[in-house]
Amino acid sequence: MTVSDSARATASPFGPVASPGPPSSRGSRRARGPLLLLAALAASWLVPIAAYAAHAAVVMPVLFLGLVASLLRSGRTVLDRLVLAFGLTAGATCLAGLLFSVWPWGLQPVPIAGVGFTAVTLAAAATRRRPAVPRLVSAADSITLAAGVVVTALTVFPYLGRGLVGRLSMVAVAEDLGRHFALYDNIRSAGGYTFLNRSETRTGLTDELFGYPQGSHFGMSLFDNFLRSSTAAGSGTTALNHFVYFYAATFVFFVFAVVWSLRWIAGPALSTWRYLVVASAAAAYLYFGDGMAMFLRGFPSEFVGLGLLALLVAITARPLSRLREQMCLAAALTTALSFTYYLFLPLAGVLLLVWAIGNRKPLLAQPFWTFATVLVTAVGALYLPIVNRSAAKSDALNAGGGISPTNRHLLVLLVFLVVLGLCSRSAWRHPVRRMAILWMAGASGIVALMFLYQSAIMGETSYYYEKLLHQLFVVGLVCLGGTWFVAPRWRPGHFAGRTHRAAPFTRPIPALVVALSLVAAIALNANPDRDVWRKPPRDLSWGVGYFTKKMDHPRLAQLVLKTIQAQPNPQGHATIVQMKNDWQANYYGTLWVDVLSRNLGTAWQAKPTYGTQETPEQLTRRIVVKFPRLPIRVVTDDPEILATVQNLRRDRPDLRLDVLFSNPTRCTYDFKAQPVLKPGELAAAVPRIPFPANGCKSPQDAPDRK
Repeated sequence: MTVSDSARATASPFGPVASPGPPSSRGSRRARGPLLLLAALAASWLVPIAAYAAHAAVVMPVLFLGLVASLLRSGRTVLDRLVLAFGLTAGATCLAGLLFSVWPWGLQPVPIAGVGFTAVTLAAAATRRRPAVPRLVSAADSITLAAGVVVTALTVFPYLGRGLVGRLSMVAVAEDLGRHFALYDNIRSAGGYTFLNRSETRTGLTDELFGYPQGSHFGMSLFDNFLRSSTAAGSGTTALNHFVYFYAATFVFFVFAVVWSLRWIAGPALSTWRYLVVASAAAAYLYFGDGMAMFLRGFPSEFVGLGLLALLVAITARPLSRLREQMCLAAALTTALSFTYYLFLPLAGVLLLVWAIGNRKPLLAQPFWTFATVLVTAVGALYLPIVNRSAAKSDALNAGGGISPTNRHLLVLLVFLVVLGLCSRSAWRHPVRRMAILWMAGASGIVALMFLYQSAIMGETSYYYEKLLHQLFVVGLVCLGGTWFVAPRWRPGHFAGRTHRAAPFTRPIPALVVALSLVAAIALNANPDRDVWRKPPRDLSWGVGYFTKKMDHPRLAQLVLKTIQAQPNPQGHATIVQMKNDWQANYYGTLWVDVLSRNLGTAWQAKPTYGTQETPEQLTRRIVVKFPRLPIRVVTDDPEILATVQNLRRDRPDLRLDVLFSNPTRCTYDFKAQPVLKPGELAAAVPRIPFPANGCKSPQDAPDRK
């Protein structure tokens, strides 16, 4: 027996022992092994129970992530292992969510944490690994963390000190975000994926949302239960107050994942100061440019999906040092990507297959692990597209939607730099650069195919073409780490940075100057270069417009929350917001009131027309002809609409109409339920409220004087 064999033979259930030691020592360790395993299994349940009882269940996800990271052996630093552990946890959580959605405990923190810790404990025993921590942080990690902190501060700062009205005002016209909130809220109330709990969520969701990829919503709902140490639904406004911060977290994760992946591809020999320049430029590109344009449109699932895609690009271009860990992580990321945003799954699947073919010899040398990983990956990747196959039609690719066009001038410059940086006679011989070239070719090819398809069918490009451009610039930013700009020289096995004649920005002061100059240049030039609705004023970039609060809609947010405050329980009524001369308030206000009232599934069918202001006659026709059996609540500040609805209530009591009215001379909404008119009674004239009783700062601020 060799020394290594002897060490394995005397290992405890949690990992190999460093030294065999004398026979008595080995025997005592073997005797303690089962006891340690039993103690760890007991702690897997006792710790969550205690944390939940102390209303501190929020520490459980953090502890779980740290424990998974400590059992990995790939990655040189703590940050690397935490990122890799997050990828594994994301995929496992998405798959485990299928079980959690049907078992009797729903999303209760204690059983989920207990099962999770038990699984990790058994995995540690089976692989004979003990928790181990690498060196804490590298200089490059410090830059990655700093980029994450800065982006977090810039994203969250406009939220602070503003209340829910201020926070909602930043995203009130993000139509998609309202539906994402409905998914998050209904998953949490139902205790699992909505497509597995249709009967419990039919009132709160429209039919097309049941098959939508729900991995990110499931993760937010599950974390919210740990954060609250409770599964109680609470009010819709409380849920929204949590959700807006979770939404900001998805954006921060997206930026952080791209920056970390860029550094991972570049390799361990990357110059710290060169990385400062590239990381700053990449983060600025996303915050001031297209990333913030997406944020203002409300795309949490896409943010998480693009972040997962960035990690997958990184580990396929520069694989982990342990093959089994690489296989597990690739399977987990692919599964999580499918459950989160499977539009990006075709490119990821093809390039993952390319990686597998290139590494077929070591994979075939471990047939059991390879077969098991392929099976799990196939099930995880294909499950949700099959569940949602009714929506997966070719004409869905031509569907429209609210989206801001990608900044073409920044994207063209990025692609040019990546292509230029990968153009060398030796690039194809190096496996990292070879995979980067393939990723760029694949992402560009998919964009070209979509352009040709949509141009042939519709004569123009639409929603999903822009989504694929998002995929292209993320792949481009990550692959920038494989260019000779970032890692000029390499030798077989890894990149090696220059040690002489270094570029000016590989030294601290020049690097800092160049980094700040690039950030400023991007901030000043990331403004929209195409016609777009709701663009930043004065030709500002998206990030500057957001940070300076130039993109807010406080009046709309106040309308929504005042409506909920006036009548928090719609009592089965569908809400129609019908404000005077403001179709945006009518459409988006109705959407947000429905999702906060948790009756989107039954109420949204009566939604106002998008883009047009209805007349009282059109509103009457919609109520009487289209929805005569649907109880409707009209919310308005228009005296003419009030009179129309009141007359309908008087003459047609069978319609079951309610109306909330706010005097239009008030500067703040104050909706009051109106009594039904008696037979023959006419609607009274609306009085004008004088200053200062109307809540205005001055007589000139009154709405009827503007």
